[in-house]
Amino acid sequence: MIKVYIVGNQLNYANFVYDHELVDTLEEADLVIFTGGEDVNPAIYDEENKHSYINAVRDSEEAEVFLDAMLQDKPCIGICRGSQFVTVMSGGKLIQDVDNHAITGTHSITNTNNSYPLKEIDITSTHHQMMYPFNLDEEDYEIVAYSTVRRSTEYNTGFGEYHEDEVPVEPEVVYYPETNSLAIQGHPEYMNKDSEAVKYCNWLINKYLL
Repeated sequence: MIKVYIVGNQLNYANFVYDHELVDTLEEADLVIFTGGEDVNPAIYDEENKHSYINAVRDSEEAEVFLDAMLQDKPCIGICRGSQFVTVMSGGKLIQDVDNHAITGTHSITNTNNSYPLKEIDITSTHHQMMYPFNLDEEDYEIVAYSTVRRSTEYNTGFGEYHEDEVPVEPEVVYYPETNSLAIQGHPEYMNKDSEAVKYCNWLINKYLL
């Protein structure tokens, strides 16, 4: 049984985790989940806010929880906004606005870990910002999955626009070994528990975090 601590009151975000129970404190947890919602404040990753809709109080509160989790050696997982939050807390940046990712259905992502039997998996996509771990040293992040087809036609930041060659792939799942954090851009909690995306996300949790 995996003991899950949800940061905030959006308890449905644990729905996709097999064989879990919710706990009320960080100290009890085997796994900490950061959830969706407002954009992360660009000031945290040293950019001007040009395209972000922020909640600075939430950022501050969640940053304290994240740092406490690190001190207690608790693995973290971020879903949607949460994936962007753990990216920033792990030293990465965000692209403040992209297009063709805030859709009502699913799109294909490509898995890079050869230990998993499938290469391409469909997952939900409901975001207008994108993880940008490429400012980090290569050993500090692993692109576990990326958009199979480059979807966005623009990559807007606080200082202008990234050129396509500055975005090697569009990250969908990223692992940060220094913080033992897994960032999943999609919403597996919205999907059927028998879906390949949910199976894949549970495999990722066990492979990288637990």
